[in-house]
Amino acid sequence: MIRKIKDIATILSGNAWKSTSFSDEGIPIIRINNMNTNNGNFVYWQDDYDKKYIIKNGDILLSLSGTIKIFIWNGPDALLNQRIVKLSINDNVNQKWVFYQLSYLINKLTSNAKDGGIKNVSLEVLRDFEIIIPKIDIQNKIVKVLDKIYNLLEKRKKSIDYINALDRSQFLNMFGDPVTNKLGWDKKLFKHLAKLERGRFSPRPRNDPSYFGGNYPFIQTGDIRKSGYRLYNYSQTLNERGIRVSKEFKKGTILIAIVGATIGATTVLMIDSFTTDSVIGIKVNDNKLDNIFLERLLRFYKQPLLDKAPEAARANLNLKILNELKIITPPLELQKKYRLFSENIEQQRNKLKESLLEIENLFHSTIQKVFNGQLNFNVSVEVDAILNEINIEEKNDLSLLTRDIAYLQNFVDRLNEQDFENQELYDKAKHVAFQLLKEKEEHRCIEQEYSELTKSIKVVLK
Repeated sequence: MIRKIKDIATILSGNAWKSTSFSDEGIPIIRINNMNTNNGNFVYWQDDYDKKYIIKNGDILLSLSGTIKIFIWNGPDALLNQRIVKLSINDNVNQKWVFYQLSYLINKLTSNAKDGGIKNVSLEVLRDFEIIIPKIDIQNKIVKVLDKIYNLLEKRKKSIDYINALDRSQFLNMFGDPVTNKLGWDKKLFKHLAKLERGRFSPRPRNDPSYFGGNYPFIQTGDIRKSGYRLYNYSQTLNERGIRVSKEFKKGTILIAIVGATIGATTVLMIDSFTTDSVIGIKVNDNKLDNIFLERLLRFYKQPLLDKAPEAARANLNLKILNELKIITPPLELQKKYRLFSENIEQQRNKLKESLLEIENLFHSTIQKVFNGQLNFNVSVEVDAILNEINIEEKNDLSLLTRDIAYLQNFVDRLNEQDFENQELYDKAKHVAFQLLKEKEEHRCIEQEYSELTKSIKVVLK
């Protein structure tokens, strides 16, 4: 059955809180940039407020401006800001069904947005937006499949958050808060410690496609935001014509975004690359600063830098502000010690990111099958979700797999046919099989059997 959002949900629009009354304490306000598990950079409210604007863990939120996205809130109780809505789903509809389907249809919803430089979806468009609402038992069954993979996604994200927090904690243990500098480190002007140069990109017109599409990486501010602590990937390239109107920075350069929503974001370049003019490149004096140490240090100075930015319609940093910044200068040997720790953390972070990407691909593939009508409740999806969680370096809890005969049969059949999407899943399946075969006789649920037909050993249910 096709239903409009207004027929299956109550829509609450966020409030326009006065920015002049924002505080450093009180109840947090959820702005669009907070609709991410990795972003706790809140502003707070201490004045009176209507309790209807309180958002709790598990509420479904949808941003209507900029990057249109849907999100299940998993943070503290907070107040809802303007241009974000809360969807309260009717009792006769599974709210996760609505969440997953809108996740799938978000590009279609975005295509209905007005684009005046920033995309905006109107409440009227949202209210009249149509989704499919099957019988509740069908909704529940599909949600159960998708939940398994979604929960894996959230688990990986939390693991990455933990790793990031560990990195930050180690920095603070070694150097203290560099802004308050209670450990009394010497401080020097930035311009005496590093060479700063602004990126360049000056085609006419600026969006002329004849400059793009070559073999040269081109870094933009969005790439810095997505990269985390080290930048390996990029979303755009330049050709021979493009690099003549741009500036190249070498591997090891620190990049800082100086305008827009990503202002103050930093990363270390892990490739030679050209950049936009919305970026400043920082080349450290190797005898005085370590680049990995400095990149982490600059994250603490983000707010002090923004406080020095000139008042304008669009906040921006410039070379003068950065050059005149005074930063702590602990002994280089101690900086190098932190670098070793951070590089070890980076290896762990990259492994988690790779795992996260694989699970995201599985999730998007499954959600497309669901809403394209290609998924006939095949338990393969659920078995894959279980296998994705397997650690081949240790013994695993296999109760989710062994307590359901349908899962076990699917696992055995696909193992014998080597029918898995990638080598990693197949390796995990073999690890599971070996673990099950080692169980005591009375608990063993599979065994090996010689097949005369194929002249090979097969795994069968016991």
